Amino acid sequence: VKVPSSEVFVRIDKARGILNDMGSLASRRKAALTEISTAKAALLTTQGNLTTLQGEVTTMLGDRGECPTCHTFCDTPHLSEQAG
Repeated sequence: VKVPSSEVFVRIDKARGILNDMGSLASRRKAALTEISTAKAALLTTQGNLTTLQGEVTTMLGDRGECPTCHTFCDTPHLSEQAG
């Protein structure tokens, strides 16, 4: 029976190390993708909330009679109103 040289064992150990590193990288990639997905969902929720709140503020200001052009309580016509 021929015994492999020590170089073969060194190469096997190196290959094992590479495989372990690849497994670790795959785990880190999966965790990062999960974090990205979670952050994206949170961003979409926040964007939806912002749009809703902007609409609510616009409604509240409109109900109070604030001018959408100059954002004050005025009685003067503005260019945007005259153009329409």
